[in-house]
Parts: sequence; structure tokens; C-alpha cells
Amino acid sequence: MFHKNIYKYKKYFLTDGISSFTVGCRDEVYSIVNWQIKQTYTGSLKVNKSEKVKMLKQQAKELRKTALTMIYTAQSGHPGGSLSAADIMCVLYFNEMKIDPKNPTWKDRDRFVLSKGHVCPILYSSLILKGYMEKDEIYNLRKYKSILQGHPDMKSTPGVDISTGSLGQGLSERNAITEGKFTVKILFNTKVKKDDPKAEKDK
Repeated sequence: MFHKNIYKYKKYFLTDGISSFTVGCRDEVYSIVNWQIKQTYTGSLKVNKSEKVKMLKQQAKELRKTALTMIYTAQSGHPGGSLSAADIMCVLYFNEMKIDPKNPTWKDRDRFVLSKGHVCPILYSSLILKGYMEKDEIYNLRKYKSILQGHPDMKSTPGVDISTGSLGQGLSERNAITEGKFTVKILFNTKVKKDDPKAEKDK
């Protein structure tokens, strides 16, 4: 369930144990159900839809391959959850989100919260293929002092907006962003409250 002001904020949320949910941002609403992408409102997929979907499907395959390579190399991880999230991660990172790999801390970027942090291999795959870090990092999952640990860490991994791990904690983090505890850009060029370090601590 999203905050009532979802259409004002450009933010995304992937929660635990849910096979379908809605991503909304003013004039775009997508429902992702059992790996199928259905356009339910006017959005960017309308332009060259068939080509765009074809490209995204291929990109999703690359995300899955990369995630499986990471998990196999580490001999540790959660392949099922990672693979099941590939399609939506692909749509968000390669079609929807306003982000800049060259400037991961850009204050006007869109934020993403991966509540089920144990499926981080698919998040890391998205970040690597998007250009946030070198591709060789896929061989460093869960290694000692690696920037790619078993759960997302915003202090060590470029492109990770919120540290997650314990199931369900992403709900409170999402609410912190929604209520303006972090700086986010809303779609009418208005800023909300500035960063609150306690928001990360008091999840």
C-alpha cells in the first residue's frame, strides 16, 4: 500500500513476499504481476512500446545472468527471490528512474527501497549494468571487505539509497522518505524537508 501522496513523489518500493504491486508517479502507473508488465495508465512505454518491451526483456535476461553469476561465484545468496524481482528492477532502473551513475548522491535523483534486502544480487546486478561500478565486482559478492555484502549497505555500495536487511523494515524507511525525512524531489519542483540522519537510525 502506498502513501496517499504517491503521485507527488518519484520513489519506488519493493517489499517482502509480494508477487504484485503498483509503482506510481503522477501520470504513470504500472502493475507488475507474475513477471508480466502491463501498462495500466499512460506512461513512457507508450512510445515504441514493442521495441521498448523487447529491449527491457533482453535487459532483464542480462540482470538474471549477472545475479546468478554472483550467487554461484559466492556459493551463497538467494537466487529465487533475486530472479523473481528481475523484471521490475529492469523497468525501474532502465526505463523509469531518474538517476545518474556518475553522481550516485545527486540530491534530485529518484530513490529506491529494496525492503527484501536478501535479494540484493538483483539490485547489485542492476547497479553494475547501469554503470555504478565495474563489472568485475560481480565476483566479489559477500567477500570480506567487499562493497557488495549480503544485504544492501548505503554506506559502502554506490547507488544504494537505503540499507535494508530485516524483513519489513523497508516499510518504515519508505515512510521516512514519503514524509520528507530525506530530501526528495517532487514532480512540481518543490523541495521537502532536508536530510534527517535519525531517519536511518530510527527505522
